[in-house]
Amino acid sequence: KGTVIITDYIGSDKDVKVPNRLRGKKVVGIDNHAFKDDDITSVVIGDNVKSIGENVFQNCKNLQKVDLGDSVEKIGTMAFSDCPSLTEVKFSPKLKDIGVMLFRNDTKLTNIDLNGNSNFNYVDGVIYSGDMTVVYETLLAADLSSYKLPETVTELKSMAFYGQKELKSIQLNSGIKHIPDGCFSMCTGLTELAIPEGVVSVGKVVLVGSNITTVKIAKSVKTIDDLAFEHNEVQVLENGNPVLDENGKVKKEKEHQITIVTVDKSFAASFARRHEYALQIVDKF
Repeated sequence: KGTVIITDYIGSDKDVKVPNRLRGKKVVGIDNHAFKDDDITSVVIGDNVKSIGENVFQNCKNLQKVDLGDSVEKIGTMAFSDCPSLTEVKFSPKLKDIGVMLFRNDTKLTNIDLNGNSNFNYVDGVIYSGDMTVVYETLLAADLSSYKLPETVTELKSMAFYGQKELKSIQLNSGIKHIPDGCFSMCTGLTELAIPEGVVSVGKVVLVGSNITTVKIAKSVKTIDDLAFEHNEVQVLENGNPVLDENGKVKKEKEHQITIVTVDKSFAASFARRHEYALQIVDKF
């Protein structure tokens, strides 16, 4: 009552300013998909806006610069994803809640101005919480050929390393308790993942689309989602032609076969046997 939420953009201006008020009412939010696919080049968010929904600016191919104003507190999942021209984002000083894959596939984004916001840190292309305990997202423009997780970090957000194709090695720490869904998906440079002592659970499809074929798992892990190590399926070919199964359908197989390396009598060992993964038992992890 007495406020406005932006639901769509039908204007022609390329440089958009979301107003503080419309028809005398405060503009307090921007709804899901409101600017999706629009041909805009910059946006400045009005100072009464507190929330930006999901996929709001997704696939704005020419969007280069974003100023989140002074009052935005929450931004939904993938709000600025698939914006290949985006180079600069200025946070709101009050921003405290951001969705996953906020900047997915934004290959030119390197400049994030925190604007005095103490809820976040931005270091070498990685968005952390202000106290450096959470990794929210790694930007594709970051040089992450190798990455060592800071000892302060205890939480990784879902899809945190999504699409980091240059990442060749990653070292996690003992403070992490959970490997979240899709964490290393599409990391095509990775061939091995070591899940260290301290981690207790592993989520869904953590490595789909990567080139990971070896997963080392510490004894502390007690829960692994059935789909944790699923890879994409590809057609089975013979002399360049698809092979058909007994029902006449194209036969498929996993893109990569996984080997699980762990100690004997561990949950990971029983998981590997149950799911028929190749298993290598070692004396010490």
